[in-house]
Amino acid sequence: MAREGERPRVVFVFGSREELGARVERVIAFAGRLDGELLAAFVEDTAVVWSAALPFTRAVSPSGGVRPLEPELARRALRLQARELRARFLERTAGNGTMCRFVELTAHRFELALERRDIPLFTPEQARALIEITGRLPVPDELPTAILGRGGGPIVAFCGRSREFLERALWLAGREGCPLLLVATAALPTDPKLERQIGEGVEAGRIRVIRGERTQPLLNSELSGIIQKEARLLLVDPTAGVELDRILDLLAQAHSD
Repeated sequence: MAREGERPRVVFVFGSREELGARVERVIAFAGRLDGELLAAFVEDTAVVWSAALPFTRAVSPSGGVRPLEPELARRALRLQARELRARFLERTAGNGTMCRFVELTAHRFELALERRDIPLFTPEQARALIEITGRLPVPDELPTAILGRGGGPIVAFCGRSREFLERALWLAGREGCPLLLVATAALPTDPKLERQIGEGVEAGRIRVIRGERTQPLLNSELSGIIQKEARLLLVDPTAGVELDRILDLLAQAHSD
């Protein structure tokens, strides 16, 4: 969470030119509403470089030619991809009024570069790709994971025991001016100020709380439908005990329907 007087930073992770379409426009607008900064991060697929060192790995050209794939060739391809994405990103963000930067990092260096003020934001596709490569997302335990949803409805926040996460979810919904669905997998942190804020939001219809067993399986039909079609942003508290794979599966199903 950003300290008082400190600007939040949206760290948007992407890896393909397709993600420089309408999604980037959404992320730029999101960072602007937060009065924050936007850091676009190309996280290098190190598995491509590793696999290039294997004797049976081959590169297939657009014309159909086949040749051995060497590590240096793989690195060069990744650098070219990052260079193209950087140019396209800076072109799209020029003059928008939000402080924007582009960086290229390995997953390990990306995780080390994150700060407490950051909101690490992934597309569902990039989150899935990174999990398949490393077994997890490169996000420190003290930071929440944010997944860009496919709709324009509520922020869906999977809450555990973290008071800071709950504060962040409430703040984000306030800045977005959107409803907030709190999915509480444990008792919400005890704090009179937060309890009052949540109570007032519930009375006003801006906040809804789902507690206890209704969240297991993530995945009663109502909650699944909201995740797939309505949620604009999904936030996962590291203490919530929610399997991110299940959320990504739901988003993938919505995309294929």
